[in-house]
Amino acid sequence: MARKKIKKIIGAATLGVLIFSQALYANAYGNVNATSLNIRAGASANHKVIDSAGNNEYIHILDKVDGGWYAIETKTKGLGYVSGQYIDMQKARGIVNANNVNIRSGADYSAPVISKVHKNNVLYAHEQVGDWLLVYVGNQEGYIHREFLDGIFIDQLTNKKAAATPQNKPAEKTIAVPTTNVNLREQATTDSTVLRTVSPTTVVTVLSIGEDWVHVVTSDNIEGYMAKSYLNIGKESAKDKLVGGNSQTNTPKPSNPSSNKGEEVVAYAMQFLGNPYVYGGNSLTTGVDCSGFTSQVYKNFGVSLSRSSSAQYANNGTHVSSSDVRPGDLMFYGYNGNVSHVAIYIGNGQVIQASTPKTGITTGTAFRTSGKPLIGIKRVI
Repeated sequence: MARKKIKKIIGAATLGVLIFSQALYANAYGNVNATSLNIRAGASANHKVIDSAGNNEYIHILDKVDGGWYAIETKTKGLGYVSGQYIDMQKARGIVNANNVNIRSGADYSAPVISKVHKNNVLYAHEQVGDWLLVYVGNQEGYIHREFLDGIFIDQLTNKKAAATPQNKPAEKTIAVPTTNVNLREQATTDSTVLRTVSPTTVVTVLSIGEDWVHVVTSDNIEGYMAKSYLNIGKESAKDKLVGGNSQTNTPKPSNPSSNKGEEVVAYAMQFLGNPYVYGGNSLTTGVDCSGFTSQVYKNFGVSLSRSSSAQYANNGTHVSSSDVRPGDLMFYGYNGNVSHVAIYIGNGQVIQASTPKTGITTGTAFRTSGKPLIGIKRVI
């Protein structure tokens, strides 16, 4: 009896190792189709609830488990289980099983070949179209026949009729071009992992458009989410216009060079929006506090600021009035005249700041009616 128990324990441990060996990549991704979905410690309703996921929440699916359950990655990067009936599959990982497999512009053997893939290449299928799968190769949408892609979750994707896809002239692709440096995130939230920073004039393919976020894929097949407010979006035929929309060639120079420099400071600072707050931190990507944020941003422009907010107020820049505030100016806050927080003014009554461990680097109201009151404003550039 004891030997059987030991075998069960070893078996469970092996399953855990196998699942977490896949944690570098999910086998599939899906959205919750229930109001609230329990995440459990094991693959049955009898196991303890360890977390929950809300309606439409994006789930990283690691493996299939007996009884229609999925092993998933939890919000804390741990292992959890959910019932598969409450997940709508959005994309599934597959491995190409042959060499020189054609990717076609439509879901039919008569559609033009637009690319080729080879054995052991990894592709993510987004939907089934008859016997074909919609995939992306680079930033190009295409179709691969189902027989050439192996994956345990592919059959859970929505299957549309092949007739729904034009065979000779595929629908024109939607693209997006950043207007400034924009973080590409793993999920549609500012506390999600930054996959990379995408520079202006870089063209990405749009997969879907939400209220605040755009689901995109880059030319080297990195898929993620970008803040909608920082993108020019349109059809591929308008690419030159979208990219040209970022050009400053025809933009008249502001009369005040200092004002222009302040705008550059704001543009640079905004690319770190959503990154972590760490007390005493000095990294704009892995964590800063309020004065660490301002000092590291200005360091990029050759300006050395004191390390604490109170010292910056005492030692750096010149005082300006609230009626003369410009983007790039430092806003200082605190109680009873004692400075304990600093932020960068970005215009329109807003600041960007390393606020709290909960919010990270975020934007907020410059002229506050609650919390720490404004003590003063200083211009350092």
